[in-house]
Amino acid sequence: MSPAVLLSALAEARTRATPGHDRVFFPKGGNAKAHIVQDERAPLPADAVDRTVSVLTGEVLRRAAARPAVELAVVDADLNGVMAPFAERTASRALVTLPRGSELPLPEGRTLRLFLHWMESAASGRTDLDLSAAMYTADWQHAGPCDYTSPRYAETAAVHSGDLTSAPAPRGAAEFVDLDLEQLGAAGVRYVVYVVAVVFAFNDVPFEDLAEAFTGLMARDRPGTAGPVFDPRQVEQRFDLTGGARVAVPVVIDVTGRTMRWLDVAQGITGTHHAVHRHVDALATLGRGPTGLFTSGARVGLGELATWQAAARASTVVVRHHDGSRSTCRRRDGEDTEAFAGRIGTPATDDGSGPAPDLGRARLAYLLRGDVPLAAQAEVYALHPAGLEAGTAVLPAASDLVTSLAPASG
Repeated sequence: MSPAVLLSALAEARTRATPGHDRVFFPKGGNAKAHIVQDERAPLPADAVDRTVSVLTGEVLRRAAARPAVELAVVDADLNGVMAPFAERTASRALVTLPRGSELPLPEGRTLRLFLHWMESAASGRTDLDLSAAMYTADWQHAGPCDYTSPRYAETAAVHSGDLTSAPAPRGAAEFVDLDLEQLGAAGVRYVVYVVAVVFAFNDVPFEDLAEAFTGLMARDRPGTAGPVFDPRQVEQRFDLTGGARVAVPVVIDVTGRTMRWLDVAQGITGTHHAVHRHVDALATLGRGPTGLFTSGARVGLGELATWQAAARASTVVVRHHDGSRSTCRRRDGEDTEAFAGRIGTPATDDGSGPAPDLGRARLAYLLRGDVPLAAQAEVYALHPAGLEAGTAVLPAASDLVTSLAPASG
């Protein structure tokens, strides 16, 4: 079977021993809409699930082992939240290409600025887009909005820049929402609460009719209005608003976990004069359903795929953790690849034998950022590849990590 089918079957199988809650489908089409239904399937026997997962994982490792072997590999633990890409037909053009459902740590600091920019065209006429944030409790009960109808939440925990109702060329218009993560938590936004960033087309103009439209989020190293309104150096994600959709639900922010989950979902609406408070139940469903799906293990993460690749090809694997620490796993005498892969990133990782490996000797790496000096012509995947040059390294795309598992022909 193809790598995408193999990995999809593995991920789906491993969730089938326990009752499900929601099933989430992303139908084909011009807009990235989600269809969510209750999972009414009966669980499968645990022993059948375990055997199936073992067989499929073994096949992944067998195919990966057919690639050239190396002595040392490096894997960033922060890739664990990034989904392995099987098809990116619905992905919006973005600063960082993320498969839907991917979760990344937020930048350091207590403040995030959501931003929206758009410019009208002859086809759109006067167009009013609105940037909004909706706050929810841990069980997805609506806690309050921050939008043009309610520009402040809990005084300064979330602050809207103000409502602009047109965006004539050549400058267009921009709106912002500042989120103080510490204040949101202190103001009743509970420790696992999510903030949903939503873009509404107020007068029912599809995004594709606009001359340009994009949104995203940036880190703020100082609270309030100090510093530049927009600093490109602090942009963590930026993506175009395209297609016939009128509402985009791009990101869910975990306030306490300090993470962002990329959804890239379009919300269907009719009529005009939309505001976030009129859609709080639908937004809760859109946040809860996909988040549950992507945290259930029903999708293979890029981090675990990188770990399988590294375990199959390297005798020593170094894992870099978010706090800057490292852990080393060396293949033991007689240890098979599946057992070796199972130890990587666990408390059984460090065995204390030998000095810490010199990462400059690594010839295989899977990184969040291309910030590690490696051996010449090393094979390096980096989500943020800045600092890496194609002339000095082999730079596969995320999709190459999947397609490299294609079965041998003949």
